[in-house]
Amino acid sequence: MKLHSYKYTAEGEKYSRYQVKCTTRAIPVVSRAPDEKTWCVESRTGGQCFDNKIEAARSACEASLDGASQVLLANEGRF
Repeated sequence: MKLHSYKYTAEGEKYSRYQVKCTTRAIPVVSRAPDEKTWCVESRTGGQCFDNKIEAARSACEASLDGASQVLLANEGRF
């Protein structure tokens, strides 16, 4: 997972967006607000939030190809 960009909410709060590397070569994006400990999957159909970044990354990869992919975990299973 690597930092992709920063964006702002309608209320002016800054949040970060991260690219996830999937084994299928898809590159979905997850986001995280600096004050919160939740990671949210960005998708066209809404999205889902998780307390754990690895769970969010897995969900993002699965959503990118209808559940057909897995997250490529680098270096000891960490991002």
